[in-house]
Amino acid sequence: MQYETVIGLEVHVELATQSKLFCGCPNRFGAPPNSLVCPICLGLPGSLPKINQRAVELHVLAALALDCQVPALSKFDRKNYFYPDMPKNFQTSQYDQPLAAHGALVISELGQPERVINITRIHLEEDTGKSVHFRRIQGQLVADRLASSELSLVDYNRAGVPLMEIVSEPEIRTPDEASAYLQHLREILVWLGISDCRMEEGSMRCDANISIRPVGQLELGTKTEIKNMNSFKSVRDALDYEIHRQVRVVSEGGRITQETRGWDEARKVTISMRSKEEAHDYRYFPEPDLPPLEISEPWLQAVRQNLVELPRARSQRYLQGGLSPYDAGLMVQSRALSDFFEQCLALGSEAKEVSNWLANEVARLSQEKGIPLLESRLTAAGLSGLLEQVGQSKVNRAGARQVLEKLYSEGGQAADWIAQLGLAQMGGGDELETLVRQAVEANPVAVAEFRSGKEKALNQVVGQVMKLTKGRANAAEVMRILKEVLGD
Repeated sequence: MQYETVIGLEVHVELATQSKLFCGCPNRFGAPPNSLVCPICLGLPGSLPKINQRAVELHVLAALALDCQVPALSKFDRKNYFYPDMPKNFQTSQYDQPLAAHGALVISELGQPERVINITRIHLEEDTGKSVHFRRIQGQLVADRLASSELSLVDYNRAGVPLMEIVSEPEIRTPDEASAYLQHLREILVWLGISDCRMEEGSMRCDANISIRPVGQLELGTKTEIKNMNSFKSVRDALDYEIHRQVRVVSEGGRITQETRGWDEARKVTISMRSKEEAHDYRYFPEPDLPPLEISEPWLQAVRQNLVELPRARSQRYLQGGLSPYDAGLMVQSRALSDFFEQCLALGSEAKEVSNWLANEVARLSQEKGIPLLESRLTAAGLSGLLEQVGQSKVNRAGARQVLEKLYSEGGQAADWIAQLGLAQMGGGDELETLVRQAVEANPVAVAEFRSGKEKALNQVVGQVMKLTKGRANAAEVMRILKEVLGD
């Protein structure tokens, strides 16, 4: 029997606020354990929460970017469960009146047919703490990811960090689609400054609900939930394993159990953790210490002003401007790079030329020097000025690369560096023709090969002229003069 896979993703994203959702504790990764806590995020008796307005703004901005409806009224609820990493024994979350619902995300590549995954809801909640597990190896305690380890400690620094949960419809059909969905989602959230989405730090985490059913059947199969996936590759691998596991179980006459399973990265298998909870197991009820959240239309429109052109729309515009899908994709890898590219275009630079220099020479300097583009001294005016000099044949490309290094490290104007470094390109004239004749006399074999029909033999002579001029000659001009000389 042939089966199809049904996948829904629950993506948890920590918001890029300065403080936590209901208190003033810093929202920061990497601090010593339990150093960023207070009575509110520890749930101590008598402490009362207060909503972080910036968290709500970022949440609503994400909702607008994902075409969600933002209701005028939403509320918080208590989600009751008893895990060591939840200090209050309940999580302040949202249940039946979330802050956003009914959105969509396009996951198709540029130039390909659109594939739209609908979004059920996005709700705002506080993050939990983090359990750190250890096992003993040769008498030493070593960190371990599995809850079955010998010792577990809890760090509550993350407790109370603002977290939004983005729940997709069960419309994803393959592990690759799931990975693409996550990557497109991450691209938008980072672009708008909503989150840094660093999966290795836990600021973006994913749970996957997956089931199988016979092809053509409308009724959904029994689902399992997979946790502990901390990379796009982990998501693909875990889903791929679980698909094969479920098909094997059903094909052998077994039944799928609704449960939560963890992904064991080392063994590349999913393992059973616990039976899957239903909504009623959490005993949701309205949070009595927080009033309903009212979103006025003027405030919503004010947030909408921060909704800049998103990467997909911008890359589509670049396609229409003549870039290839590959180049257009490169120019929206980050908002900083794309904004720099936009500034160069506004100064009159040609799109393909700018994208080539940014993707190759500028990227190389950034990597070699360990200095990101925005932290360098290179400006859009500096790069555009350099490309103008190249276009006017005032400096060749080899010299332009030297100038770019100076612009990147020290700033300034391209024309000034060309003059200071002595890189001004030689035009035609008697001086260049004299050097060409010297090179012809010094390379009789190459000249003879050219006269016998080997066009490429002249490259050796051109190279000799470039060497004599220390790279300042225009190679095309050298070739023109060379053919004139040899034609005499």
